Amino acid sequence: ESTHGMLRLSLAIDLSLGPFTPGIGVKLLRDGMPSANFVAMNNVDGQESGNFFETDFSNHIPKPTSIPQKILGNKFARTSSPPELTGLSDIATYHRNGKKVGSGDKGSAREEEAFEETETKIVFPFELIVKPNEQLRRQYAKADPTNEALDAALTSIPEGTIMYTLYGRSEPKDKDLILIGTLQLTSRLIYSKFSDNGLFFRHQRIEEDLKIHPEWIDAIKDKLQNNGGSSLR
Repeated sequence: ESTHGMLRLSLAIDLSLGPFTPGIGVKLLRDGMPSANFVAMNNVDGQESGNFFETDFSNHIPKPTSIPQKILGNKFARTSSPPELTGLSDIATYHRNGKKVGSGDKGSAREEEAFEETETKIVFPFELIVKPNEQLRRQYAKADPTNEALDAALTSIPEGTIMYTLYGRSEPKDKDLILIGTLQLTSRLIYSKFSDNGLFFRHQRIEEDLKIHPEWIDAIKDKLQNNGGSSLR
């Protein structure tokens, strides 16, 4: 069963100020309440090529190594600590009709089936892995890291294209990934100006996930310590 939403493909840093740093934001609408959002990228240090589909993305990324990117990391730290990790629990907390999971008001038939075995438990993975369409990865392998090349590439992708396949790592030590679904275009992409000036994609704090799964704290303890600790108590 499909869920409609908005897919943003963007660069974390304006190309006039830094390297090519691709990432995505996804917004899923819910009735009568704020939307569900998640963001993913590979790293904030960037890449040499302009191939937007060169690498896998995740909601967990490595710490930046260069000075400008460390400054960007400090900006991300305003929304989450450590800034390299963002949460996923909000997406799993409510059905598309705005009813809270476990409230007794179910969502669609498929949503009911998905949560039947877990009863009232909110289920979400420790990590989300976003794998690009291999055909797109190969097609744009030689793309230049310029705004003009990015505009030409993204706006040429036809409606109906499966852009990404989503996988989940249920627990921090899991090596096997679980297939979640795909992101498929239902319209052509529209190129817009840089930065969030009118449409915002929420970066959920990792602390919200850790309150539900405190056993995950040990897996990211080094990141928490390097960022002066977490607000989770």
